[in-house]
Amino acid sequence: MICERCGHAHAQRLRFTPTQNESGIPLHRITLDAEVDECIANLRADLAEARADLAEAKHRLEVALGGLRILVNRQAEDEGLWFITKTASEAYLQHALRTLHDAIEQSV
Repeated sequence: MICERCGHAHAQRLRFTPTQNESGIPLHRITLDAEVDECIANLRADLAEARADLAEAKHRLEVALGGLRILVNRQAEDEGLWFITKTASEAYLQHALRTLHDAIEQSV
């Protein structure tokens, strides 16, 4: 098997060492080359980096959602957006705004 990350042929690097336990039952130990250990360490580093990137993205999303909450709350308090409509186009626009406002409020 060729590791896509480092290009090492790890399957060829595994060593099966026959041993016995205290009762004389044969055991097979698997030992790894230094290249395999290096690859494992690299993968762990990649995982740590991915976790850090995810935490940063989560933080940015939380900040953005906080700003969205503020905007939604301001719109909810703006009497100019919630007036009694006089025309069909105003009613249509206000209905669309209320639907959008409700969708944002429920998702935040």
